[in-house]
Amino acid sequence: MQENKTAFEIFETEKNFFKTLTKGEDNTEGAVFYKLFLVAEKQINTWESSRRAALFCYLLEENQAYRNSDERSPYTTFFINTIEYYWKLLLDKKTVFDESDVKSLLKAFIQFALNRHQWYQSILVTTLKKIEKDIKKSSSKSLYESFFTLKMAVVNDEIKYYGKDKVRVVSLIDTICTKIFADGIDDVEANELLAVNHFDEKDRLSAFANDYIANLDEKERRVWYKLIGIAKAATGAKPTQIYKNSYQTVLQEIDNEHFTNTLEKLIHCFIGIKAIVTPHQHVYGDGSVYNYTTFEFLSNSNVDILKGLLWISEPLISARYLQILGKLLDKTQEKIPGKGPCALGLGNTCLYLFAQANSLEGIAQLSRAKLRVKQSNTLALIEKYLLEAAEKQGITISELEDLAVEDFDLKEGKLTYKLGEYCLTIQLENVGKVAQIWQKKDASLLKTVPASVKKDFAAELKNIKEQVKQIETTSTSQRDRIDRMFRTERKMTWTHFERYYLNHGLMSFLTKKILWNFEEKETKITALWFDNQWINENGTAVTLPKNPTISLWHPVFASQETVLAWRNFFIEKEILQPLKQAFREVYILTDAEHRTETYSNRMAAHVLKQHQFNSLAKLRAWKYALLGAYDDGRDGEIATLQMPDYQFNAQFWVNPINAENEWNGTGIWNYISTDQVRFANNHGVIPLSEIPLLPFSEAMRDVDMFVGVASIGNDPNWTDNSGLPRYNNYWQSQSFGELGETAKVRAAVLKNLVPRLKIASLSSFEGNFLLVKGKIRTYKIHLGSGNILMTPNDQYLCIVPDGSKKVSDEKVFLPFEGDSILSIILSKAFLLAEDDKITDSTIVRQIK
Repeated sequence: MQENKTAFEIFETEKNFFKTLTKGEDNTEGAVFYKLFLVAEKQINTWESSRRAALFCYLLEENQAYRNSDERSPYTTFFINTIEYYWKLLLDKKTVFDESDVKSLLKAFIQFALNRHQWYQSILVTTLKKIEKDIKKSSSKSLYESFFTLKMAVVNDEIKYYGKDKVRVVSLIDTICTKIFADGIDDVEANELLAVNHFDEKDRLSAFANDYIANLDEKERRVWYKLIGIAKAATGAKPTQIYKNSYQTVLQEIDNEHFTNTLEKLIHCFIGIKAIVTPHQHVYGDGSVYNYTTFEFLSNSNVDILKGLLWISEPLISARYLQILGKLLDKTQEKIPGKGPCALGLGNTCLYLFAQANSLEGIAQLSRAKLRVKQSNTLALIEKYLLEAAEKQGITISELEDLAVEDFDLKEGKLTYKLGEYCLTIQLENVGKVAQIWQKKDASLLKTVPASVKKDFAAELKNIKEQVKQIETTSTSQRDRIDRMFRTERKMTWTHFERYYLNHGLMSFLTKKILWNFEEKETKITALWFDNQWINENGTAVTLPKNPTISLWHPVFASQETVLAWRNFFIEKEILQPLKQAFREVYILTDAEHRTETYSNRMAAHVLKQHQFNSLAKLRAWKYALLGAYDDGRDGEIATLQMPDYQFNAQFWVNPINAENEWNGTGIWNYISTDQVRFANNHGVIPLSEIPLLPFSEAMRDVDMFVGVASIGNDPNWTDNSGLPRYNNYWQSQSFGELGETAKVRAAVLKNLVPRLKIASLSSFEGNFLLVKGKIRTYKIHLGSGNILMTPNDQYLCIVPDGSKKVSDEKVFLPFEGDSILSIILSKAFLLAEDDKITDSTIVRQIK
């Protein structure tokens, strides 16, 4: 080192010169430095490689000494930058380092540089890449020890903020060592190097993963340490070809089944981890209290390692593995308050693997994800993958999704397994619900699984259980997919409809309870499959056209008489439609909307709970960003529904309610007020009269649902909790006021159902209320909100629904699902009809 100081006198001259400069004088520092730099560059060009390497070490030492010095001049930063300029100058030259040079450099890095993050980001990485080019193969154990010592110094560096740069350096060292020492270091030493490739941060995933991998046999453990080292370099949205090349050889060192088994255990560990919720309280000096909550999940670095391992698994994708990834995707979408989805990047990796599978199973997972994922960016990514796959096949996305729906070998929604002397029949009873029926040889029924079957067919039972879950999940996602078809006016050929809907083992369960339009030329028939034939609204068998196009029937295009006839038919035959169709709300342009021309105020001036509205909007594929009490430049927000089939979008405008202290712990407003509904495209707002009937009705139906469900008027505790006092009048009017379209449909259903129930003699309808005469008092249940007034003085009765309690032994048929207020009204009616038997003290106290 001393020799280098003497040799590089120009550097010493420059350093002394900087000390004599006066800050800012004539602004000459840059000019003087540049002249000196040119002189140094000319001199360095004449040096041999070993002398340049020695200068590298000297610069590192000088940098550290200057940083540690108590004498800090105004030119500290300028001086350090000068060192870095010289460093880059040396790296630019045609230097070829030998093993001796490399050992000196690595030692200098360990000694002088690793406590400064910028060395990770630039100098160290650049130098290591230079070393990688110069040193081809080596069997030097001392050189190996130098690399290993550097790697451990990086791993143990306490600077956490620059974790990504640390991972990059560690991965680079691994890559260099794999190339240089492939044949020169024995297994024990190689394992020592690889053993630092573990899940770094201490969390619940690393606790399981590191222990599990450490207990694998030596050969498999070594391969996993290599793969984790590679996985640490996983950055970006998808793997590069360089990344794929880095693991291909290593992956060949392990049996595919062993690799996937271990990876699946890591995935299941991740799925089972729950966020830890910790409440906090801070008391200010004036005695005021601030309560807040923190959530602990997993370290980002360990989640990234798991992402890298998923990338490595790409060549081994199977149908079973895709199902596991589907569960992992669901887990990654779980919300952590104040953060959002717990592992969005990992979820996107699952989507990437679905797309790369190039199979119908992968498409099915993407289609299912489209209905479950709420993040707008993630939904756009799903659409991108689906569109790419559809274009490869030369078909539409809808047709592609049809092809991907698995039938699970079902026939008319049923499948029978023979297990020894017993038979198990699984049968779709309802959307998302599969019944399991056990029978003996003589066809007699059993209440539980036979003990001998549990013992002798444990593996088969496990597979059946998993299949039942998949059938339940798939039936739900396909129901939701068909419901989205109402927005598109999609048409199918008979051949396509027959294969993928009518005769499909799973889809037929849905298809045959749905109304379809069959069109050919001037002929159009609406029909339902009933008693093995197609019938019309009068229950009369019909003959379909020979080569029809098929589409979903929508009540917006039907007469009131036809709609009423279908509704009566479903109620009389007790047919539960898988989606709300015959009883679907219809929204037609009003006179007021004709006058306003470009916007509708039909859903304006309501007060909604913002978080509930946000959840509902995402559920129905509307894009919305929560409004916060922080200053983000927004006075309001527009919830947007893209309707690509019509090349426009629907917009629902909302504004924050700036009420004192009415925001949550993350600064999000608790309440919003509603404003206009508009439709727009790239050219601006579209007049409402130009919006086709179907998209207008469907968009307004969604908005009405948002208002009807998220309104504070539906909160029975509003007055007890004080709410926002200034909106008490709104709560009163919404709780007991006029009915919206959804409530009108609900009222029509109740007027048909109630006369059939045991409470019929105690019930009647008056205006917007269902009246129930109890033993103690008479009650008025509002058909919109489900809230209750008691006669004779219209005293409010607060009953908070408890879904876990059974209120009646009578089985009540409902012709559709999804209207929770309808169920609540019936539950309250049964309860209050026998008000003398109520034991809940809070209810009894109000009544008496």
